[in-house]
Amino acid sequence: LFPQEDSFAVSQRFTVQGYLKDMQIMSFGSYIKGTINDNLIHNRLNFRFYPTRKTAVGIELRNRVFTGETIKTTHGYSRLLDFDPGLVDMSFVIIDEPGLIFLSQIDRAWFNWNNDKWDIRIGRQRLNWGMNLFWNSNDLFNAYSLVDFDYEERPGVDAVRIQRFFNNMKSVEFALKPGKNADDWVGGFLYRFNKWHYDFQLLGGWWYTDLALGAGWAGNIGSAGFKGEVTYFRPRINLNDVLSLSVSVDYVFRNQLFLTAGFLLNSAGTHTSISR
Repeated sequence: LFPQEDSFAVSQRFTVQGYLKDMQIMSFGSYIKGTINDNLIHNRLNFRFYPTRKTAVGIELRNRVFTGETIKTTHGYSRLLDFDPGLVDMSFVIIDEPGLIFLSQIDRAWFNWNNDKWDIRIGRQRLNWGMNLFWNSNDLFNAYSLVDFDYEERPGVDAVRIQRFFNNMKSVEFALKPGKNADDWVGGFLYRFNKWHYDFQLLGGWWYTDLALGAGWAGNIGSAGFKGEVTYFRPRINLNDVLSLSVSVDYVFRNQLFLTAGFLLNSAGTHTSISR
């Protein structure tokens, strides 16, 4: 992996930031004869425009070029990559040839207004309700895959977010993700506060066809970090309740060695998943 990142200000109101990286992928296993070699070139561009002191517009896109044996041997591979779950399809296959796919995706496109107490953002954005490092049981809007390590920015969602900030590190947030169908809507309230040197959050809302209640925390036990999230899902149609709990601990040694461990519990088991 060879990343190169740079940024510059075109003017006081307009900035551009981005990076370019190349990743070589080698796959092997019991079902593969020998090895399979692929390559991914990943470019990201982030644009910011500040019309006034309190407003901002953001557009971010990533361009990816896929080459290699997997592309050559997998029929319809571009259809697997060309996926946009938002209200507006902003994923574009520029080139679709045997052994070569060029895909461009806009994963951020928002308008933001804020002052000292309020922050309102409308459009495709990252709604991060998670506090944990590995799995995010509280993240109702855009939970990400742990193995997708080539996506540092994480996926976005088409939504409206309203935040109200108070003193003593307290805040209240409301977010709503409209859907094309009635069962595709997601929305909820989030309350954050600090107590006993821990950051806490409480949430409630609906997740597709489920009602959701949850809580999260982040703090320390001695010198070790301790984070966790728990969310209870209550379906509106049947009575198959689900409890999702994720916990992680981390520790930094004097020589800067960083160790972390995580745990995930899904009461639905491995055959019935709450993820969509």
